[in-house]
Amino acid sequence: MTYNTIGYFIYIPITIFITIYLGKQCHTHGLIYVKSAFSNDDLANSVNNLLLIGYYLVNIGYAIMGIQNWEFITSAHQLFSDISAHLGSIILILALLHYLNITGLTLIRKYHKQIIH
Repeated sequence: MTYNTIGYFIYIPITIFITIYLGKQCHTHGLIYVKSAFSNDDLANSVNNLLLIGYYLVNIGYAIMGIQNWEFITSAHQLFSDISAHLGSIILILALLHYLNITGLTLIRKYHKQIIH
């Protein structure tokens, strides 16, 4: 078994855990924030579900592309270094997307308040 295969067996479960855990947390705890941006609860629930689907698609797609770009790993040190780099980049991209979503919802909420007042 090569280091790359070992890396896949380590990287894929961690990525799946991060994807599912963070997705559920954002979906559950973010619903209140999404509802504050939309006056209609059905619309807020739909937007929250769409954000979760988009999150899953981006994360799965990026993780698969990350595996495709792995170089041949020749040592345990390189294995853990590459796994750390790929997981770190996924987490940073998810953080960026999270803040973009928060910014978008904040802008929607401000726009909605201007229309009401």
